[in-house]
Amino acid sequence: MQGHRCSFHPTEYADWACHESARFYCSKCMPAADSGEPARCLLTDIPLARQAHHNITPFWSKINSFIFYAFKPNCLILSLAITALVFISASNKTFLIFSMLISMIALSAYAFLIIDAVAQGKSKAPSLFDIFSIDSIALLAKYAFAQIILGVVAGVLIALLGKFVLLITVVMIVLYAIFPASALLLATQKNLSSAINPVEIYSLIQNMGSGYLILYGLSIALLSLIVYTPIALFSITDPRTLLVSVSASLSLTTCALSAMAGYAIYQYQLALGYSAIEEDTKKIYNKQLKSQQLIARANAYVIEGRFAEAIEMLAKAAIEQPDNFDIKRRTNALMAHVHHEKLNDYSRQLIIELIEKNQVARACDVFLDTIASDKLFHIDDVNVCFALIEPLYTRGHYKPAINLIVRLAKLQRDFPKLAEAYLTAARIYVEHWALPDKAEPYIKYLLKTPGIDGGIRQAAERLERTLQ
Repeated sequence: MQGHRCSFHPTEYADWACHESARFYCSKCMPAADSGEPARCLLTDIPLARQAHHNITPFWSKINSFIFYAFKPNCLILSLAITALVFISASNKTFLIFSMLISMIALSAYAFLIIDAVAQGKSKAPSLFDIFSIDSIALLAKYAFAQIILGVVAGVLIALLGKFVLLITVVMIVLYAIFPASALLLATQKNLSSAINPVEIYSLIQNMGSGYLILYGLSIALLSLIVYTPIALFSITDPRTLLVSVSASLSLTTCALSAMAGYAIYQYQLALGYSAIEEDTKKIYNKQLKSQQLIARANAYVIEGRFAEAIEMLAKAAIEQPDNFDIKRRTNALMAHVHHEKLNDYSRQLIIELIEKNQVARACDVFLDTIASDKLFHIDDVNVCFALIEPLYTRGHYKPAINLIVRLAKLQRDFPKLAEAYLTAARIYVEHWALPDKAEPYIKYLLKTPGIDGGIRQAAERLERTLQ
């Protein structure tokens, strides 16, 4: 069987994965990747890793591991606690009924926790304290309500069918078959509407296919053996002993079956639509999709030479994805075809915004794009000028770096970090351009001006020796 399915399109296999957000993406999620653009996570905005369609072991091939899951410490503690409670209360009928009710509630709550944990790929058994959380209690209430609704539906259908015994039998079989699907949906989505939604129930059963039938058949078989095995193998006829035996078996089997059900969901990569995807993730995806549609329209306008309309589309796309640098860079480039004054204003604002977010490399890209279109482009903020100088120098863009250093000196002669900028200028002229006459004024400033940092002064002295 092939590997992970897309987190947003359950019928598609994933082509990319984000290890940070644990999300999987298919080609439908990243249409721009076909044209060579890098695929990025919708949540973290980090580059996506290419996802191989590797094999996942089917859950029916790992039954032994699910049996061992029931013997994890937390599962054993719960099973022993339920067995002990039943044993103590067996002599009193009223107390026994109460104890069994409490045990069933605790066991059902823990079963939901196991399904949810294993469906997320977690091997550690959930904490027993989570049984008593508000979320677990609310989930149990939803489950009980879902069962009541399904029971009412069954009753209405039986009443309508009247004497058609065969049809009534078919209806009962179908309803019993969808109960587990309803529980799986509730365990993963925590949503009552999903648990009673015929479309989602059918979608789950259809996507799991034979896997669901195998899971359902194994559940029925194992639960049936719980009662008959103690009697057949051990000839237990004492009601109290039989009750304790069944309680222990039921607890362990429920844990094993819950782990199996959780892994079945994990195997089919949550083929339940948006089962484990938060609401905010859905909104982000919708914004991403809308943004891509707007970008596509902008590209069409560019081909037609309608640059103003293209910029308008990109502006709308930027509203949907305010942190998407590529959209802003495209807008910056298109501005050059419309109006230099608008381009300069937009570029300055974008460069400042990127530097404030500590994205200096991207600010550098915007600066280089802008000066390529407008040689007279300038920056009036001394801090922005200084922030761009070092990355420009590191990337080998020496002329723009020199221009910014000159601009910085004109804007504020007493700028605290002017010495660092001058040292960069001296290095460019000495080490890269071999223009000692140009470097000399900067070196003299660094050697003769009082208060210069010792490290900068030593670097200037080394450059001076190089000139000699």
